[in-house]
Amino acid sequence: MIDIDIRLEPDGIKRLAEKLLKLKANLEVQAKTALKQVGEQYYEIIISRMGESRGGEMVFRDVYWKELSPIWLEEKRKKGLVEEIWEATGEIKSNVRVFDAVKTVDGWSVFVGLKGVSPDIMAKAVRNEFGAMFGDSIVPRRELFEPAKREMVYNPAEKARIIEAFRGAAKAAISGIW
Repeated sequence: MIDIDIRLEPDGIKRLAEKLLKLKANLEVQAKTALKQVGEQYYEIIISRMGESRGGEMVFRDVYWKELSPIWLEEKRKKGLVEEIWEATGEIKSNVRVFDAVKTVDGWSVFVGLKGVSPDIMAKAVRNEFGAMFGDSIVPRRELFEPAKREMVYNPAEKARIIEAFRGAAKAAISGIW
């Protein structure tokens, strides 16, 4: 006959409760790390599209950017600026940042984009993203930030990277309690 005797030591519940509290703390730290990794992923997508197109071609699966006007293209050449869209001077590209994860009412958030930049840099980015009247000409809408978000959600490879970041966070949190 096989007899199994399972006992819980008097302080077993207390030790289990301590481990669960440590797990909760580890999960929070690791989730913030994973969230920052996902922010870096979003940043990579944004930066990879800046200065990579002169327009008239697909930039994202669902986004085409209109070509630069011949007048603006000539102006860029005369000034020695980069000819590609979203990167005349490099000011916008060099100021996009991934900020630290911050606690919000409903969890954690990481901001990727332009914050604390000069009004001139922000105005250039807004004109590119949403389009605008600029003097006598129209700057067409050349979306970058919103399509990059869609890329993360709907591109299977990008989605897998997000899942892997949080899977790694969960594994690290669990391994940290024993």
